[in-house]
Amino acid sequence: MSEVLKRVRDFLDIEFLGNDIWQILTFLGIVVGAVLLASLFRWILNSVARSLAEKTESEVDDILVSVVARPSIAAIFVLITYLGLDVLTLSAAVQEGANSVFTVVFTLIITIALANLYEKLLDHWLTPIAEKSETKLDDQVFPIVIRGGKYTIIVLGSIIALSNAGYNIYSLLAGLGVGGLALAMAARETLAHAFGGVTIFTDRPFRM
Repeated sequence: MSEVLKRVRDFLDIEFLGNDIWQILTFLGIVVGAVLLASLFRWILNSVARSLAEKTESEVDDILVSVVARPSIAAIFVLITYLGLDVLTLSAAVQEGANSVFTVVFTLIITIALANLYEKLLDHWLTPIAEKSETKLDDQVFPIVIRGGKYTIIVLGSIIALSNAGYNIYSLLAGLGVGGLALAMAARETLAHAFGGVTIFTDRPFRM
C-alpha cells in the first residue's frame, strides 16, 4: 500500500509546462464542472423558464428566453474556465494573453446577445405595424432599421472589446475612416443612383 501511495505522490510531482499534475487535473476538473453547470443552466432555461414564459400572454418573455439561452450558457462556461486558470502557474505573458482573450470573448458574447435581442424585439413590434399599413415604404424601411441597428451594436461591441483588451482602437478607427472615404469616393455614382431611387420610391412622382 505504501508503495502505491509513493507512486501516486511521484506521479503528482511530475511537472508539465511549469505546472504539477495535480494543478492540471484540478483545472480539467473545473472545466468539466463548467460544462456540467452550463448544461444544468440550459436545462433550467429550456424546461422551467420556457414553460413559464409560454404560460403568459406576452411574447416578449418567450423572445427573451430564446435569445438569452445560448449566450448565457457560453458566458457561464467561459467565466468559470477563466477563473479556473488561477490554479495553474502561468507566466506574466500567458496570463496577460488569457486576460485579453477572456475580455474579448466575454464582451462579444454579451454584444451578440444584445444585438439578437434588439433584432427579435424590433421585428416583433414592427412587423404587425408594417402588415397593417397600406404603404409598402415601411416594409422596406423596417428591415433596414432592424439590421442596421443590429450590426451597429455588434461593431460597437467589438470596438469596446478590443479597447478593454488593451488594443489601440484609434488607429483602427482611423484606418476604417480612410478606407470608408476611399470606398465612398469610388462608389459615389452608385450611391447617387441609389439615393435617387429612394427619392423616386418615396415621392412617387409617377403613378400607373
